[in-house]
Amino acid sequence: MAQIRIHVLHCGKIGVAPNLPASAQWRWPAKADARRLKSGARIWLPVSAYLVEHPKGLFLVDAGLPRTVTPTGIEDRAAQLRMFGRGWYTLVHSVVEPGQSIGEQLAARGIRPRDLDYVLFSHLDPDHVAGISEVRGAKRLLVAEDDPRLLKTLTHIFESNKFSVDGVSNGEDA
Repeated sequence: MAQIRIHVLHCGKIGVAPNLPASAQWRWPAKADARRLKSGARIWLPVSAYLVEHPKGLFLVDAGLPRTVTPTGIEDRAAQLRMFGRGWYTLVHSVVEPGQSIGEQLAARGIRPRDLDYVLFSHLDPDHVAGISEVRGAKRLLVAEDDPRLLKTLTHIFESNKFSVDGVSNGEDA
């Protein structure tokens, strides 16, 4: 029996108001506004991706946060506003320390994006898909069938590569 290996890759962390996770507070209430909290009052949650070495290929589940979120490894308001806009930044502050972006971690393992057979996105929150720019070159991207809103963005990011999303290709053989 072939061996399957799963590697947990921590690709940064997000800081949120303590009452935000597992609540209905995503509807922009003032008490979930991360900007109003001192850094020490936020709870910091890891952002993880999973690298799966499987007999049928190399899989990456989620892409975490990219280096551009915090170019110097410390919280960078301007960089986050450029990447995510005010809506996400209102609720979530992000930090990616040096060596933690998905691209940096794959490179440290000697893995190039084109070595990835599949990149699967569990869902489309920014802390799961923002690192997609660092896996440009992966062979296939997989998203849930009911999440086609990402196809246009994926097509733009991967326009020069062969890929498929739920059987929809970019016009080249996937």
